[in-house]
Amino acid sequence: MADRAKSMLRKAMRLSAKTAEVLEEGISAGGEGPGAEVFEILREQEAAVLARLEEAEHAHAEEEGFGAAADMDLDEAVEDMDELISEIVERHAGYEPNPEEVEAASSALEKLPPVLEFYEQWLDEAEDPDEERMVERLMEVQQAMHVLLSNLQGFYEDPEGWEPDAEDSLLEEP
Repeated sequence: MADRAKSMLRKAMRLSAKTAEVLEEGISAGGEGPGAEVFEILREQEAAVLARLEEAEHAHAEEEGFGAAADMDLDEAVEDMDELISEIVERHAGYEPNPEEVEAASSALEKLPPVLEFYEQWLDEAEDPDEERMVERLMEVQQAMHVLLSNLQGFYEDPEGWEPDAEDSLLEEP
């Protein structure tokens, strides 16, 4: 495996593990409201990302390239962020979050490692179309995470006036 690709994959795996830790903190905050559901969805998605990165590392080491990892699927649930968060909030109408949940939602975005910045750098350095496709897909997953967390935070700040914000600046095309 080329040293650059190996280094990028390993750094991505470390960042993914750090992201998983932040999501675990959100789950540990307790509660049974929308936050618990959002953090659980994101934890599952991050586990899938880490598994794909590990597969990519193995495939690349075997000189199979990035092809299979480039075709990673997002959970259908995270494809349409505004619809997903609206459904979650609707299921939990009238729910009063505990202070720990509110804090978890507020601090999660601040605590997340700088994954998007790393993926942007990686995309600039990508050496083949499959590698570019894989990194773009990873960026989509990370952008979806930010949109969900931003919407959760917005809901907790203003449950009555909240509306989903799918136009988050993070949704710009990579």
